[in-house]
Amino acid sequence: MKKKVLLIIVAVVCLAALVACAAPAPAPAPAPKPTPTPRELIYHHHGPKTTFMAMESYGSFIVSRMNELTKGELKIVEYGGGELVEAKDVYEAVRDGAIPMGCGVTPYESGTWRLMNFFELPFFFKKPEMSDARAIWHRLYDEMLADYARNELGVVFLKGGWFTAEFDLWSTKPIRSLEDMHGMKIEVPGAIASAGVVAFGGTPVALVSTEIYPSIQRGTVDGVMIQAFSVQDFKLDELVKYGTILGFWGMGGTYIVNPEVWDSFTDSQREALHQASLDAEANLASKHTAKTQEAYRQLLELGIELIGVSPTEKARWENASKSVWDEWEADRGAEGTKILAIAREMRGS
Repeated sequence: MKKKVLLIIVAVVCLAALVACAAPAPAPAPAPKPTPTPRELIYHHHGPKTTFMAMESYGSFIVSRMNELTKGELKIVEYGGGELVEAKDVYEAVRDGAIPMGCGVTPYESGTWRLMNFFELPFFFKKPEMSDARAIWHRLYDEMLADYARNELGVVFLKGGWFTAEFDLWSTKPIRSLEDMHGMKIEVPGAIASAGVVAFGGTPVALVSTEIYPSIQRGTVDGVMIQAFSVQDFKLDELVKYGTILGFWGMGGTYIVNPEVWDSFTDSQREALHQASLDAEANLASKHTAKTQEAYRQLLELGIELIGVSPTEKARWENASKSVWDEWEADRGAEGTKILAIAREMRGS
């Protein structure tokens, strides 16, 4: 009996071995797919990388959002003003394909972006967080400016813009009234702001941002129109003694891409870049007013006198600047009339 059981066990073991030999070997585990190398692209803006404006909008903020939203497919690398091209040459470099992407700023393009620089008209910005300028931009983008960018300027505009308002007058001499502007040499970027200074009785001086400090130091200029938070960014608090708080003007711009580069992106990449620009626009707007108010407080503590003016006095400055609006519209014909009609409708004036 024992011998019979042993034979059965041996037979079972042999049968199991034969089955195991006949079974196919398990398929090898699939090799992991290689991580695709992201496409690296230069993005160049006009200002120093460490300023509030750059970090919260057109610099590290938008670059971070572009990289995040394209999910590793693109690697956007930030360059600031003067690193690869001069600030005033960013648009031409993007248009001509020397760099693929950048930030366009209207004062540097007064001679070419003739339909874009309405943001620089004196006292254009009226509402908190620049909500009026942003709404105007989006409507004009849809109705005309997207086509204008590609067909006339040779670049692609992203949907989100960037805007900054509350440019006050920071000077070495007190300016308390319109008459105090007479003979003053004031640094302003761009032709429209320059026309405004002339209308106020001053002499405009155009400089790139790195030239402002030494020019005030030498006495080449008496003051500068700039945002309060930029006074410390450029160390001008070491030189100026007065701030005339009027919100004289603002400026705007947008993000630009070379058309051939744009056409090479996938639909999802293009949508991601549009969204990054809109996120950057909203981020700056949400922080702009609070940053300005904090800067006023800090500048007061540093001993800079902040000069307010009465509504009557401000009306005098606004009336003096009316000619700048009229000339801007006349120079641009029907397109200028359309833009200002939309702007006045949406601003409520």
